[in-house]
This record gives sequence, structure tokens and C-alpha cells, in this order.
Amino acid sequence: MKKLLLAFLYWVISIHLQAQLPVVNTRPRIMMNADLRASLLAKKNANTPEWQALLAEANSYSNKPVMAWTPATVNTWDTNYIFYSYQASSWEDATMPLAFAHLMTKNSNPGANPTVYSNKLMQLADSIMSANRRYRSQINTWNHPLSRNDYYPTRHLGRIIGTIYDWCHDELGQARKDSLIHLMKQWFDDIRGNAYQNNDRATGNYFFGHVFCVAHFGYALGSDDPRSQEMIDWARIRFDGTPSPNVEPQDIPDNNVADAWENGYKSYKVTAYGFPAAQMYTGLPAKGGLQIQGWSYGATNSVKVLDYMALVKMATGEDLIDTKLSWIQDLVKAIHHSLLPNGHEVDHDGDWGDNYGPYLNHHFSERLAFVLEGKPLGEQAQYFQKSEYKPFFVYGNTVNGLYNWEKFYFPSTTRPSAPFDNQLWYSGFNQGYNLGIGNRTSPVFLMRNKWADSTATWAVFRADAATYDDHKHFAGGSFEICRGGSYILTNASNVGKAGYPLLGDNTLAENTGANNTLYFNDFGDYQQTSSAFIGGQGYYGKDDLKAVQMDDSLTYVRTDLTSYYDKSYYPEINLKKINYFIRGFLYLRSSNLFLSYDQISAKNSTNPQGQYKKHLRWHFLKNPVVTGNLIKSSHRGSDIYVKTLIPANPDITVVDESNNPDNTSGSSMNYYFNSPTWRTEVKYADNPLDQIFLTVLQPTIRNTTAPIIDNINSTDGKMKGAIVTANNGKKEIAFFNTDLTPLQTGITSTQYTFPNTGDIRHTICGVVPNAKYLVTVTGDEVNIVQDANGNRTASIAGVLQFMTSAAPCPNEMTFSNTVATGNYKTGNTISTQNGGTTQIPNGTNVTFDAAKAIILNPTFEAQSGSVFKAHIGGCN
Repeated sequence: MKKLLLAFLYWVISIHLQAQLPVVNTRPRIMMNADLRASLLAKKNANTPEWQALLAEANSYSNKPVMAWTPATVNTWDTNYIFYSYQASSWEDATMPLAFAHLMTKNSNPGANPTVYSNKLMQLADSIMSANRRYRSQINTWNHPLSRNDYYPTRHLGRIIGTIYDWCHDELGQARKDSLIHLMKQWFDDIRGNAYQNNDRATGNYFFGHVFCVAHFGYALGSDDPRSQEMIDWARIRFDGTPSPNVEPQDIPDNNVADAWENGYKSYKVTAYGFPAAQMYTGLPAKGGLQIQGWSYGATNSVKVLDYMALVKMATGEDLIDTKLSWIQDLVKAIHHSLLPNGHEVDHDGDWGDNYGPYLNHHFSERLAFVLEGKPLGEQAQYFQKSEYKPFFVYGNTVNGLYNWEKFYFPSTTRPSAPFDNQLWYSGFNQGYNLGIGNRTSPVFLMRNKWADSTATWAVFRADAATYDDHKHFAGGSFEICRGGSYILTNASNVGKAGYPLLGDNTLAENTGANNTLYFNDFGDYQQTSSAFIGGQGYYGKDDLKAVQMDDSLTYVRTDLTSYYDKSYYPEINLKKINYFIRGFLYLRSSNLFLSYDQISAKNSTNPQGQYKKHLRWHFLKNPVVTGNLIKSSHRGSDIYVKTLIPANPDITVVDESNNPDNTSGSSMNYYFNSPTWRTEVKYADNPLDQIFLTVLQPTIRNTTAPIIDNINSTDGKMKGAIVTANNGKKEIAFFNTDLTPLQTGITSTQYTFPNTGDIRHTICGVVPNAKYLVTVTGDEVNIVQDANGNRTASIAGVLQFMTSAAPCPNEMTFSNTVATGNYKTGNTISTQNGGTTQIPNGTNVTFDAAKAIILNPTFEAQSGSVFKAHIGGCN
């Protein structure tokens, strides 16, 4: 026992020491170690195309003067110079190829070995230090290269200064080293004292931009200055909370990056004014790998996080990638499932701040393959990068493609590759019943009907109500559908003014009105009325999942989105005008059918504008055609049919969003509201307080006839649903429990009749989870009863599925003696025996249904208390 205790203590001490590994004494150590440098030199000596492109770019920069930084030149774009441009990003564009060219071409003699590339890097460093001195009095304003836009440039300046200091260390000379050391310490104090998001909102791109910057300073300095460890520890505590006596109390952050996937991270609801302690909770929004800020801002920030982990490993030997392996593996799964069937677009949720559409961030996926090499899922990350991702070109250039230095540094032709298991669904959220916040991950659900097919259908359902950071849109309950390369059900905020797929000047509208969910307007009686809150949802919701099931057959989710319509001031919550909004979402994979069952209730309005507005919105890229309760929209090679079954006679309005009537603020807000999309608003004509919507959606190939979609209800009123013959010929019956409580009481018994012709799959949502049921089918009647000895078992989410197959239709049937309960059909005639008694006993229910004739001979008797029906129709 004593030996075991000593071994445990040794293990704990070893782990603790590993987290405090010192900076190695060798250089270069920023992004580099001896083995990696040797492999890069091998590429250089082989004169690979990647090296040739990198060298050509470095040679070009080496001949350009450095433009002096001033507030007047800060936005100047002049390719004859090395210039600052957007938040110092163009300085970094020049730094990296010059640094690699210097490192690869300098000789190995001890001491200084300057090259034309190091000389240019030192000119850039001198220019940066000159700008700092000249505009030092304007630090914390936009008139300083560090503090512009609330210290946004830190994400670039750290790598620039750290790389120059480390990779040109022998060439700098002591005076320039001393000046750069002074600069790094001064800027560190500026960042820790004044930078936006320096101590909170760890999922924000500002926060980690500061971490990335300061970490580069610390690891570049190492033993050259005693404050380097303070910088390293300041960055580390913001990454994973590792404590250090070197971090001043005022510099201990409220949260760290790892909180979002390991420890717990507060949503805006928790940090809002007035919410009671009983509602306080923390989520794990990054667990599962989906990006809190979407695949544009979020993935760009994740690039920095991955680079930070690699930086620590190169500079100290500590492998943070191993300690955070599960999260990085989740990133691989998430990007794999977020990739659209065309191989270059990804889920377009959130803001997209570039000039093109929602195309894969190649910088991100390449790093995943790099950091996971030799680790579990590393082969799949490489497969994704080399086989699944398909570059998209505009004017001959890859959209979101790698820089020349990245092409030289990250890829490997010998890295092993292996395909994924190609599961057809994904979410970090757990499955089951009465989940609430569940395992605290974001309840976003990705699905598709097949892989390796450019015409496959891909979809996402956003069941979340919590908001953790900016750049996220208020899209609770929304879903989008893409077939091949066509978003045939889209949101309106991520489609550029120039039209899809080029994003151009997109609206970045985060409001609910731009999404496919409930639009609710209480005329400002409770809700906030600014542009961001059009449609009713805001920052202060809480995830509340009632049922989740994902498998190869279906995806089913029931989510209570009522809290998404809260605003921040808790005491006013009792004034909220919406009682509830609950959405049930069902995707039936083999038939490629989507169903939405919505339960909505609002308070009575005393506002002079009338009852509060509430309707469902569906957004399309092409002008939809409305025929009765059926909507059709076409785009490229695809159609989508959207049929409203409840209400039976909906009021459907088509709105051209290039002149969006949601904009009541004037032409100055056109940029935010107007997009080249159309929407339909589906509503009850009389706008009752309580409303139910049942909608069926079918994506299909262009110019395909509409699927056959009709209502079907249980005879006891417990279920409402749809009976559908899909475009691929498959027949489906899908029911939803009509119980209005968010956590529904599972159905224990029900019955319904249906046209029992051919193979039909039945899906019943809202039964008792994990319970056994006896399902009996007699003719065209289905009886379902909870029974411990039943022949069917409900899923953990309360879904029951079974198939029915109609028996071959007989041409003739003749009955004698006693007739049992049933619906009897033929293709010609039904008769009773002539000369003997044919009897329908008391308590039985019999239907004769023949195509041509029903012959009842004189000895036929339907006893009192029985039900007998005769119908001419037959099997067809």
C-alpha cells in the first residue's frame, strides 16, 4: 500500500512538473525544433514546388521597402511596399516567408549569419519600434499599431515580433535585442492593463489573440529576460487555468479557453443582470468541436489555439495536444460532418466576415492533420484534408487556401491516411429524454442521407437557446437543408449581395427574422426592439432539450425554445408575452423527409396594434411558388417542397428580401436587412393565441413531382401526423404526441387507421422511453398498447418505429360461420356462404370492402351490439 501511495505521489508530481517545463535553451524554438527543421531543410534541398513558391515570395518581399506606419497610412494597400494593412495582418504576410527563407538559407556557422531576408525582417522590426515610440502617447487609441480597434492587432503582432526575435536572434545585435525586449515588455503591460477582453469571454477572438501574442513574447524571450515566465504564465492561465505565483491577482481571468470544453463556461444568460442563483449554470459549448462563433470567426480562432499548443510543445517539450486530445478529435469529427456534399462549403452558421461564401477554412483543417499526426484520428484528419476537402477557386485562387509558408510547413506526403466510419449524423450533445442542458454541449445536430455523393442531402437543426459569445446568430429552432451544392432551405443572413455562392457583402444579420423558425413580435410590450432582436430571440436563452435520438434511421429532437425570447432583466420576465414555443424536429433518412411540429402560445394582447404577430418563416434562394398549402422553390439542380398540414388553410405570404420590410429604420440599415433571398411567412389567418403547426419538407432533384403528403390523426386525439409517399417511392407515417407540456407524458395506448397498401414505415414520437409496446395491425387499423411482454421497444427518446406490409390482395373471399373483427378487402367480390349461417357476433367490428360486389346471402346475420360496414372500393 505504501509503495502504491508513493507511486501515486510520484505520478502527481510528474504531471505537475510537466505542466511547468522550462523553455528550451536552443533556438529557433518558435514553431520549430531540430527534427522539424531537418524535415523542412530536406524539402528545401529537394527544391519542392512548395519551397520554390515560398522562396519566390520571400525574394519579392526582400526587395520592397517597409512603409512607415502612421495613422494616415494605416489602411494603405500598396504592394510595392511591406505595409500594415488590416490590423497588422500584412506585416505578418511579409514576416513569415522572409523568416522561413532566412532560416532555410542561412549557413550553420556559429554566430551571426545574416541574409537578405533577415536584413528585411530587422528593417520591419525597426519600423515597428519606431512607430511605437512616435505614437506612444496615443496608446489605447486607434492611432497606435498595437491598440487599434481595441487591441485587435495582437493576434498578428505577437507572431511577428516573436518570430523575428527568435529566428533572427544571432543577427539582431545586442542593441536591437534590448530594444525588442523593451517593446515586448511594454506591450505586455499594455495588453494586460488595457486590452479588450483581456480577462474574460475566453471564447472570443480578442481574448485569445492576446494570449497568442503574449505567449510568443514569452517563449521568444526565454532566459533573455526574467519577465518571460510571467508572460508565459499569463498566457497559460488563460488557456487552461494553470495557476502561477507570477500572475498578479488582477490578471487572473474570469474564465479560460479550456472552460468551454472541460470545466464549464457561463452563457450570457448567467452573466445577465438579475437572473437568480437557481438559474445559474455553466455549459460546455466547445465540447463536440462545433464552433461557438461559427466556422468563420470560430475556426480562425481555433487555428490560433492549435498553434499555441504546438508553440508550447516546440518551446518546452510539453505536449498540450495529448492532454487536450479529446477536444481536438472532436474538432475533426465536427468539421467532417459540417462539410457540405460539394466538398468545399461548410455549415454557414454565424458571421462570415470575408468576401466569399462559407468555404472551408483550409488553415484550420491542415493544422488538425499536422497536430494529430501519429495520434488517434490523425489518419482521419489527413484523409479529410487530402480526400474529402475539395478546394474552391475564384479567379484562379483557392478560397481560404493556405499561405505559401503554410504549404511548406504543415503538409506531409508521408503522413498516413484512413477514411472515417462515415456515420450519417453527428452532435456533441447526448441522447435521451428529459435532458435539459444535457451534457452541456451545444445542441446542434448535423445529418445527411449519404456520403461520397455530390447530390447528397445535408442538413443542420439548431436546437440551442443559449448564447456564449458574439458572431452567433439567434437561430433557435432553425434548420437549413442543402442538396449537393445548393442551399435549398437557407437563412437570409449568410447570402451575399452578389448572390450565392459568392458571399460578397453579406448582411451579418443575427436576428431571428432571418432564420427558419418562429417569428414573434410583441410590438415592444416586452421585447427589445432594435434590429438585432427582430423576430424575438436574444442573448438570454437556456438550452432545454426534452428528447434527442440520432441513429441511421432518423434524427428526432424536441426542444423547448421559450427562454430564447427572454431579455436580460430578470424581474421583467413575468411580463414576457410568449407562453411557450416548443419545436419537434424529425428527419427520416431513407425517405429524405423532414417534419416540424410546433406548439406555440402567446398572451392576450391589449396593444392597439392587435394580437401579437407570430408565424413561421422559411427562406429560399429563389422565388418560391405557392399553391394552396404547398410551397415549392428551385435552385440549380434541386427542388424543395414545403407543405403545411396544420393549419389546413394557412395564410402564406411571399416576401422579396432584397427590399426587406423588416427594416423600419430607414435606408441606412439596408445593408443589414436586404439580401438576395425570398421568404414565406406561414400563419393562421385569425392569429389565435394558441397555435399548432405541422410542416413536411422534401428536398429532391430538379423537376420532380411533389411528394404525396396528407394528414393522419389518431382516433383518440393523442397524435397528429403525416402520411407521405416520398419522391423515392417510400411510404412513411409519422406521428407527434399532441400533449402541450414541454416534457410530454408518454403515450401508453393509441390507435389509428391507415391505407394499408405496400410497405410503410411508422414512426411514433412521444411514447414512454424504453418501454415495451404491443403493436397489432388488423387490416388497416393499428393498435398500440404499452405491455411488458410487447413486441416493440421504444427508444431512449420515446420513439417507436415499425414496418407494415400489406398482404397480397385476394380476388375473392367467402365467409361462413363466425366472422372475427377486421377490415376485409378483395380485388373483386366478397360473399357469405349460401346455405349455412354466417354470423357477426356481438362486440365485433367488421368491414367488407370489395372492388365490385358484396353478396350477403339470406343466412347472414349481424347480431345486436356488433358493427358491420359494407364498402365498394377493395384493395385499391
